[in-house]
Amino acid sequence: LGVEARINEWTKANILFKAEDIGKYEDDGSLTNTSNAARSDNDEKPFIDEAFVTIFNPAKCPFYAILGKRAQPFGQLFTHTISDPVTKDAYEISTTGATVGYAPADFFGLDASLTVYKGEKVMGQLRDNIIGPTNLANPGRNSSHAETDDVSSYIASLSAKPVEALTIGVAFDSEPGDNNRNETLNLFAEFSMADVTVDAEYFKATKREKLADNMAYKENAWVLGVAYQIMERLELALRYENFDNDRSVAAGGDFDHTIVFGANYDLFENVTLMGEYRNLKEKAAAGSTYEESVNEFNLRVAVGF
Repeated sequence: LGVEARINEWTKANILFKAEDIGKYEDDGSLTNTSNAARSDNDEKPFIDEAFVTIFNPAKCPFYAILGKRAQPFGQLFTHTISDPVTKDAYEISTTGATVGYAPADFFGLDASLTVYKGEKVMGQLRDNIIGPTNLANPGRNSSHAETDDVSSYIASLSAKPVEALTIGVAFDSEPGDNNRNETLNLFAEFSMADVTVDAEYFKATKREKLADNMAYKENAWVLGVAYQIMERLELALRYENFDNDRSVAAGGDFDHTIVFGANYDLFENVTLMGEYRNLKEKAAAGSTYEESVNEFNLRVAVGF
C-alpha cells in the first residue's frame, strides 16, 4: 500500500507499506509443505518499505533533494514481468539516504545526482541473494572484517534523453570494504517507439575487496528485455538475464542465466492479470555433469487504486 501526499508546491511525501510471505507459514511457524525452517517474529507483518520526502519544483528551480528510505538511484532494474531481474537481487540499494540532484526542464531530460548513505549493502546482497553461503567454492568475506555503519557510501548518477524515444544513463556506486572499497559501474538504455520497448542494463564490479581466499572477484551482470503492446489491453514481454561471478572454476549451483516470458492483460481499469514462465539455468561444477534447470509458472492479479 503506497501513499503520496503533496505538502506544498515544493514538497511531497511518500510512504509504502508492504507485507510479505503471507500464507507461507502454518500456525506452528513451520513453512507450508515443509518441515524445517521456522517463522521469525517479523514474517507476514506489514512493514515500512519506503518513506521519503522530495523537495523539487522544476518550474522554479532545477535543483532537487530527496531524503529518506527508498531504493536509491543505482540501476533502473527494468521489468515488464512478475519477477524482478537478477540485477535487482544483486544491486538494488534499498536504504536510508540523502540525494541532491540537478534536472533542468526541457534540456534533453538531463538528471544528474549525488547520493550518500550508510553501510555496506552490495557485498551482503551478492552473498545472500546470488553467490550463496560460504563454502569451499565460495570463501566469503574475511571473518576479521567488521562492517562499517558510517556515512561513507555514495552513488553518482547521470541520465539523459538525447532523442525523444531513447533514454541512456550511467551510475557509479562506491562502498567501504575490507582494506579496499567495493565499487560498481552501471550502464543502461531504454528505447521506446510505437508499441515496442527495448531495454538493456549492465553492471560491472570495477573494484572489490579480497575475500578469505585472498582473491578479489569482479563479477558482472547484464539484462536485455523487450516488451510489445500487442493490443490495447495485452502486453507481451521477453527478458534474458546473465550473471558471471568471475570465478575461474564453476561450482555446482552457480547462477548462469534466466529467460523470462510474460503476458499482462488489463481485465478492467486498474486491474491487470499477469502471467509468466521463468527458466533458470545453474552452472555445473568442473568435472561434473550437474546442470540444474528450474522452471516456474507465476500468476498475479495487480490492482491499482
